[in-house]
Amino acid sequence: MISVLKGILAEKWTDAVVVECGGVGYYVRTPYNVSAALPEIGQEVRLKTAMICSKNDIAMVGFLDEQQRTCFQHLTSVSGCGVKIGLAILGSFSPGQLYRAIAENNDTAIAKVKGVGKKTAQRIVLELKEKIKTLA
Repeated sequence: MISVLKGILAEKWTDAVVVECGGVGYYVRTPYNVSAALPEIGQEVRLKTAMICSKNDIAMVGFLDEQQRTCFQHLTSVSGCGVKIGLAILGSFSPGQLYRAIAENNDTAIAKVKGVGKKTAQRIVLELKEKIKTLA
């Protein structure tokens, strides 16, 4: 598994980037706030990554730090919460804000994220409440 990518930012969109490392361009999906925080094309970047393999897709997802990656991994461990929803939530919340919403049973705030329904938000709160107690 690839854990860190360090290279030149070759392409950049709101939801993904291409990082060139040793002549290979890696397509990396990112939350909106990560892509927005990266430097201009041609500059060096370093991303923490997670590989997500499903029966329909293999995706590499990139984050600025370990806290974001861990939060994403918690989110995608929830039934019905895949890469798309995990990225949407992390594009709207910092890990601290999300953990606070979960600790306060604030599924309404989570459900406001585009693509996240009320039931998914409730499931996120229910399934992650115990896990985040160790992080608080």
